[in-house]
Amino acid sequence: MRFVSLCAVLGAALLPVASAAPCKPSKPTSVVPTTSATTTAEAETLSTDTAYETLSTATDLHSTVTSDATSYLETTLTETATETDTATTETADFTSALETTVTESATWSETTTFMSDFTTEYTATTDATSVEDVTTTVTEAPEVTNLIKNDDFEDHPNVDWVVRTGEIVHDKTKAASGDRYVRFIVDDQSAIGGNNINQTIIDVELTKRYRLSFSGAVFGLFNTGSTDCYVEAYENGDEIQKWKLVDFTTDVYKTYSVDFTPKHEDFGLALRLRCETNAKVTITFGIDDVSLVEIGDVVVTTPPAKRGEISENDY
Repeated sequence: MRFVSLCAVLGAALLPVASAAPCKPSKPTSVVPTTSATTTAEAETLSTDTAYETLSTATDLHSTVTSDATSYLETTLTETATETDTATTETADFTSALETTVTESATWSETTTFMSDFTTEYTATTDATSVEDVTTTVTEAPEVTNLIKNDDFEDHPNVDWVVRTGEIVHDKTKAASGDRYVRFIVDDQSAIGGNNINQTIIDVELTKRYRLSFSGAVFGLFNTGSTDCYVEAYENGDEIQKWKLVDFTTDVYKTYSVDFTPKHEDFGLALRLRCETNAKVTITFGIDDVSLVEIGDVVVTTPPAKRGEISENDY
């Protein structure tokens, strides 16, 4: 359509010139302006009517890359020990084989191998040195020696204890430990010290402190009336300590103990049951687990000097 309109315009513009003077050529001065105007108008028409369309198409390009390979990773660590650990880990996409070799001392080494679906091979080596010095000092407590022989009365026959007006009884239900204990029985009689056990102690140090202890229990009926009864400890006949039989639970052992400094390197140790009067009493008393152990040095204290006196420390 645009091409036909152009021809029509040009034909219409040239037709009057041909009709007016068919035998004469057209003057350039009259034709040029017309042609120029027409050409200019046509150019404007073309410029105005002509449209350009731009079509833009975006194409998405997808690419798929499939890689099928095997990856081999090997890590080597060298140590001087004797441990070897091997672990294999499997997942959905790859298989990992882990091999670890450890030899311990100052240096260590480890070898790790990984297998996957990639064809890349890696080799890694790691060396390390580990030095650790640990110093531990342990101070053990000195061994405690019980100077009492046959302290639990389990040795049979008994050769270490002298038992007077009493007996060593085999009765696990009444012993504080083991199967045997010493039993004193006073049945409606007076108890003036005849019920006792004794043993000779040797080689003690007079500059040391010692602890004497034993387990004691009241069994059955206990009737002392108005008199007080005691369990007493003696060193060569000299009283070390006495414990009043009071505030006890029948058939239950309690611990009796005393700390003292011996007066003799060798002495006779005695434990006895005694009441203060000759009144008749009923008592059943058991003794078990006797011990005599060293607990330390004797602490010597110097009393302060009296006014006007000179102390030894002044020299």
